[in-house]
Amino acid sequence: MNEDRVPKILIQFFKKFPDITVKKIAKNNNSSLSSFYHKWPFNLTPKKFLMIIRLAKALKLLSYDHRKVRDVADELKFCDHFYFCKWFKKLTGLTPKKFQIKYGSYFRRKLFQKIKLKNFDIKNIFWILKTLEND
Repeated sequence: MNEDRVPKILIQFFKKFPDITVKKIAKNNNSSLSSFYHKWPFNLTPKKFLMIIRLAKALKLLSYDHRKVRDVADELKFCDHFYFCKWFKKLTGLTPKKFQIKYGSYFRRKLFQKIKLKNFDIKNIFWILKTLEND
């Protein structure tokens, strides 16, 4: 497994299939799930990496497109917007709407140092966003 390609592979799968799982990616790469995890070269697990990709996309959609929370949940293939709100709040410490109001303008202006998320370093999310945009 090429270390540089792994995140790109996950990002490419996510762009095509926002509801992709690590199990589906491993199967697509003709690898068992345990083998895929064993060969994973990064500090973050593949599952956590996918979660950060989803969160990065959600932050972008909430900030740039001023979409309704329900529409963001639908685009990211969450089963419903209530689950999306619960998931988002667990990760960031804020509801999606509060994020839009409090940090949306900072996110659009790339003033990431002013954004405080409960469980994530915004720099990781910014890196994911740049990678999403470049592919």
